[in-house]
Amino acid sequence: MQTIELVSFRLVGAQSQDFVAANAAVNSWLAAQPGFLRRELAEGEDGIWLDVVSWETEATAKSAAAAMERKMGDFVAMAMVDPASITMRHARLKLAA
Repeated sequence: MQTIELVSFRLVGAQSQDFVAANAAVNSWLAAQPGFLRRELAEGEDGIWLDVVSWETEATAKSAAAAMERKMGDFVAMAMVDPASITMRHARLKLAA
C-alpha cells in the first residue's frame, strides 16, 4: 500500500534558497531508490520545514529511510538541518484526490 513519509525539521544557519538548491543531490538519490514516487518540500511561516515523500509501500519507505540515515553525512543539504529538530512518520495512504 502506498506510504507517505513526513519529516519535519528546522534549518540551522542556512537560507531557504540555499537549502532548496542543495537538495538536488538528495532528489537524485531518492529517485534512484526502489519504490520512490515523488517528493515535496515546504517551509512554514514558523520556520518548520515539511519533507513529504511518497513511496510505493511501507517497506520501501522504511528501507530508504534507513539507507538515508547512513548517507546523511554525504549530503550538503543535511548539514543545514538541525538534527535535534527532526521528526519522521510513515503512514499508509487512504485517500488521494
